[in-house]
Amino acid sequence: FTSHIRRMRGIYGQRRQILLDTIRKRYGDALQIVGGDAGLHLVLRLPDGVDDREVAKAALAVNIVVRPLSGYFLRPGTEVKGDVNGMSGLLIGYGCVAEEEIEPAFEKLAGVLDLALG
Repeated sequence: FTSHIRRMRGIYGQRRQILLDTIRKRYGDALQIVGGDAGLHLVLRLPDGVDDREVAKAALAVNIVVRPLSGYFLRPGTEVKGDVNGMSGLLIGYGCVAEEEIEPAFEKLAGVLDLALG
């Protein structure tokens, strides 16, 4: 079991790094990446005024599944421990995406994001 965990940690770490590199190559520091240090997903913050639910819906139309961050907050606009609830962003999973599919999939998402960002 330990060797399996070690092997999977390496695989998921590589996928995470590919996604991080792809996002930074496309957007630099223009979009904030949150939570990319561990786990199987990260959050890509969107600027205020960008409707993350509409972005997620448009992404689904091009066969990319992301979750709107605003849907994870109970009371939009309130502060809890320094975090503003209701912030706009996308929850992007990479655990089940093959390494060679990450960059092309993100490029599809970037096309949707570019339209939303204006």
